[in-house]
Amino acid sequence: MRLHRITLRDVRGVTERTVHLPDRGVVVVEGPNEIGKSTLLEAFDRLLDLKATSRSARAQALQPIGRDVGPFVEAEFTIGGTRVRLAKQWLRSPRTELEVLGERPEQLAGSAAQARLEQLVSHLDTTLWDALRLAQSDDGTLVPLMSSGVLQQALDAAADAHLHDGDGEQVLGLVEEEYLRYFTARTGRPTGDYRGAIEAHHAAQAEVAEAHRRLVEAEDLLDRQQRARDAVGSATEQVTGCEEDLRLAQERADAVAEVVAGHERAAERFDRARAAAEAARQAHAHREERVDGVARLGETVVTLEEQLADLADRGGALQTRLTTSQEALAGAEAAVEEAEELLERARDARERADRRLELGRCRTELTGLEQVVSALQEQLQVVLRERGAGPPSPVSEPRRQEVERLAQEVDVLRARHEAASAAVRVEAWSAGVSVGAVGGPGGTATDLEAGQVRELTATDDLEVVVPGLARVVVRSPDADARRAELERARTSLSDTLHDLGCESVEEVRARSAAAAEAAERLRDAERDLTSMLAARGVGEPDRHEALASGRLPQALQDRVDAVRERVAVLRAEVAGPGGDPTLHRPERITDAGGGSDGGARDGADDGARETTPEQAERAVAAAVEAERAAGRGVRQAREARRSAATAAAAAREEAAAVTAGLDRLHGRLASERPRLEQEGQLLERERAERPDDVLLDLARDRAEALEAARHELRRAEEAVRAADVPGLAARVQTARAALDHARGDLDHARELLHTLTGQVELAAGEGRQELYSLAESALEDAERRLGGLDRRARAVRHLRSTLREHRESAHRAYVRPFTDALERLGRQVYGPTFAVTVDEQLSVRARTLDGLTVPFEELSGGAKEQLGILARIAVAHLVDPAQGVPVVIDDALGYSDPRRLEQMGQVFSFARGTAGEDVQVILLTCTPDRYAAIPDAHTVRLAAS
Repeated sequence: MRLHRITLRDVRGVTERTVHLPDRGVVVVEGPNEIGKSTLLEAFDRLLDLKATSRSARAQALQPIGRDVGPFVEAEFTIGGTRVRLAKQWLRSPRTELEVLGERPEQLAGSAAQARLEQLVSHLDTTLWDALRLAQSDDGTLVPLMSSGVLQQALDAAADAHLHDGDGEQVLGLVEEEYLRYFTARTGRPTGDYRGAIEAHHAAQAEVAEAHRRLVEAEDLLDRQQRARDAVGSATEQVTGCEEDLRLAQERADAVAEVVAGHERAAERFDRARAAAEAARQAHAHREERVDGVARLGETVVTLEEQLADLADRGGALQTRLTTSQEALAGAEAAVEEAEELLERARDARERADRRLELGRCRTELTGLEQVVSALQEQLQVVLRERGAGPPSPVSEPRRQEVERLAQEVDVLRARHEAASAAVRVEAWSAGVSVGAVGGPGGTATDLEAGQVRELTATDDLEVVVPGLARVVVRSPDADARRAELERARTSLSDTLHDLGCESVEEVRARSAAAAEAAERLRDAERDLTSMLAARGVGEPDRHEALASGRLPQALQDRVDAVRERVAVLRAEVAGPGGDPTLHRPERITDAGGGSDGGARDGADDGARETTPEQAERAVAAAVEAERAAGRGVRQAREARRSAATAAAAAREEAAAVTAGLDRLHGRLASERPRLEQEGQLLERERAERPDDVLLDLARDRAEALEAARHELRRAEEAVRAADVPGLAARVQTARAALDHARGDLDHARELLHTLTGQVELAAGEGRQELYSLAESALEDAERRLGGLDRRARAVRHLRSTLREHRESAHRAYVRPFTDALERLGRQVYGPTFAVTVDEQLSVRARTLDGLTVPFEELSGGAKEQLGILARIAVAHLVDPAQGVPVVIDDALGYSDPRRLEQMGQVFSFARGTAGEDVQVILLTCTPDRYAAIPDAHTVRLAAS
């Protein structure tokens, strides 16, 4: 898949934006935070997986806050070899438009467009699409990729496993199909005919068990029927005995009925006597309570009158105390006002001293700023000189690496050619023997003297000539191909050196080192200047402008001008008569500078005097001390005022409490006196009607009558106890209950006998013995059918597990190609000692560097990010470009140092190399300097929409 264009309208904070992306290579999409970089890819995801009619939370999340509009997303991309334009709008007027571009164009809308989109998306490897994206919050971990079909095919080819083509995959599919006839795919449980046979066998077993149970049940019914007949006879005899016991108990209970009636009459007389005695007692008690209440009311009235007299005396004394406290409070208020006036004068004097001190500090700051400006101007000149003093034609680090790679390739090819060529040893036995290349130019042959030995390698076709005797030619069958390859490598190296204007690899190295040294000096000078500007509070944009233009930042120049203006203003305020009137000291405040005549001179003349910083600081210290002394006076006066106010408040509160007490006493006396008079009159009326002694005699008489009734009741109770009335009643009740229970047992026994008789007759007509024989025969048939299916199911399960074990063994070979690709990229960043440990799910588990292995989880955040990016680029190089997906990195490498950033930039450049010329890499960032080292990267700048 390749992304060509994405258009957003009314999506979150983006009003409208269109971003065009190149088909291959590295594109850097840069812009400030919250400009909508991450929203681009997230909106593209929603374009693929959300229908236009969806109102889910993910669709709602696309709508801008506070605007009632429908989010619209349009993208042009290539998927499965087909280039399409897809547009969707959600929530408001939802619509879907799909246009297929190319030789067979299509224009679809609505449900037809959605159906065609789902057909196209089926070609997208979603596992690979999710894995090759690194979000802002990710730690660099690469998700397991074994479920990616595209990557598996690429690793099959790299590992020479070929498990996903030819008959191997077809056999696996047929075995899997046969396995699914007997077992479920997810849980491996029996299914289909196999499960039906198991269930039929279980059912046959259950039917045999049920038939056997019913046969045993019929035999048990006969036994229970006989026991029920015996129980009916026993229950009949028990009912007859219980009826006789009840008759005898009832006769004895009727004989003592008169005794019970006498006891009931005695109890009624006792209840009437008790009620009369209680009424007389309560009347006498009520009279006594009335008398006691009148006496208590009289005592309460006397006590209240005494308390009223005491409070009146206390109120007179409090009035005098209240007057004295109010006078003291007025005096304290006046003292506070006088102290606050003194404090205000002291503050005026301190402000005047502060102005003088500020003037001195501003002068000092102006002097320092002027010195800094001079130093910055000199440093800017240094930067400009360094920038113009670089080598005339520098060689960049990538070009140096390219030359060294070509030189190394020439050396390797030469050594390989020499190693593959024959070693020839020629020993001359006589003079005249010559050795040389076949068809070489004249004079290239070497003549050997008698006894001379010559050893050489036949890198070219070699001939040995013995005049008049023999000519020996040594040829290698593939030497021409090796020589041609070596010559091509030499030509590439020569062309590259010619393009750089260098004669040798050593000259390239020297010019590259000179360029690096000049760049380092320039970076040092720029770093020093940047530090000086930052120390003076100059922001990053102004520092970049100063480095680019060679001029001082306007902000720094404005600050110098502002300090100069402030010095002029302060000098005018301190020295001129038209300054701030608060700078003139009152006559009662002495001069803080220590050099005045006690305030006799005018403040304007004193302000015009030039003072040193030490004199100004001493003046401020003296003014501060005077202000503190005045403050202490204010605090003391306020404390005295608070004490006087507290005393006055306490006197007022106490007077208020005495007044409230007098009011309460007057109120209670006003209510208690009428109540006492009323209660006394009521007591006199009651005594006139029934005197106290009459009530007392009536209570005594009724108490004696109650005692007589109680004595009579006791005699009746003794007669009832002697007759044992409760025992007789209990025996009658027990006999009646026993009879009811015996009759119930008889009814139950008869009902059980009737039921069992019916069940025996029913069972006799069912033929349970024949049903048991049929069930056993059906069980034997089910066991034979299950045995055959079980053998086939076990066989196919064993075959499937064996094939899967072999396939997983082959999958383990995938680790090597992925590891090689990752280590090849990693050595561009970390050097030749870099290695990684990869598990069978293609997840990075550890990194090895300089012989030290560290688990992935324990690496730093920057190292995890770098490994995650390297792994994604390695995967992108492995897969088929026609089936691959873009590599998307969202604001990464924030934890990498400048050198690592430069090395990672070289790794990103491999996305444009021969090995991955069709890889599309999309980098989203708010800090474009991180990717400045990527050669020929395409940049897309986002501005506020």
